[in-house]
Amino acid sequence: MSTAIARPTPTHPLTAGTTPAILWTISELLELARRVLGACFGFWCIFHLAVDMLPVVPTLGGLALLYGSVLMERWLHRDANFRTPGGLVNTARRPTRTRALQAGPGWASTAVGYLLTLTVLRELLHTPAAAIPAAAVNDTWTVAQIFILGLIPCAVATLTLDTARATYRSITTRSWVPFVHPVLTAGFTVGLTAIAWPLLSPHAAEATVDIAVTFAFLTLVMWGVVAFGLRRGRTGPSAPSPDLAGVVLMWWHGAPTLDDRRRYGPWITVGLISGTALVVLLVVGVMGAL
Repeated sequence: MSTAIARPTPTHPLTAGTTPAILWTISELLELARRVLGACFGFWCIFHLAVDMLPVVPTLGGLALLYGSVLMERWLHRDANFRTPGGLVNTARRPTRTRALQAGPGWASTAVGYLLTLTVLRELLHTPAAAIPAAAVNDTWTVAQIFILGLIPCAVATLTLDTARATYRSITTRSWVPFVHPVLTAGFTVGLTAIAWPLLSPHAAEATVDIAVTFAFLTLVMWGVVAFGLRRGRTGPSAPSPDLAGVVLMWWHGAPTLDDRRRYGPWITVGLISGTALVVLLVVGVMGAL
């Protein structure tokens, strides 16, 4: 009979050896840098849009840098998980305690990233450039108010999306683990509001609330449509069905195969429902304005 002690299988790159730990750490540092650069780049773009004109070449360069950092970050994460035993396994089937321990370093990194971003945003919103009147938009608005007008709705929409995803995953996995990330996002949103709200005029505050509610609703609708469409495509019957997506696919492709219907049908359904929802919302908004 063997008396060897069974060692637990590492489930996170930090516990899987030097190389996976280094790859994971670099990817997290890259994400932190991307958050800071994204905040600064967004403020820079808003400043030029509100004051003079947005330079084309630096803007494209900044977008390429941010997009490239996302690709590099994902590649590093993937490579680190590939070198981790069990790193590519679906974590939804693991016990709650194991999932929490595995996600702990990521939660800590996200919290640090949010705090760092809030610190940078606070400095940006109190710079002399932030107090300059946005002459290209409205003389009564400042660059900071224009920046906040887009920043808070984006944060609220992100919180709405994180909460919707966490609720669905919590119900399907019967675990509280998915709700940790929305809690972190909620903390960031509250901190951002506390920092930015005193800088808004009453009119700007009202406009920010209206846009944030609209963004949150649109985000929730789009997520629901995409989630429902993709789930229906994965679980629906394999035989062709005379639905609108099938008609569109036949019109576009001519003679689609079953594989074409399984692959493109859900996305066509998502596009049709999303387009219809956006048209309805646009009509309602125009009627409300009239």
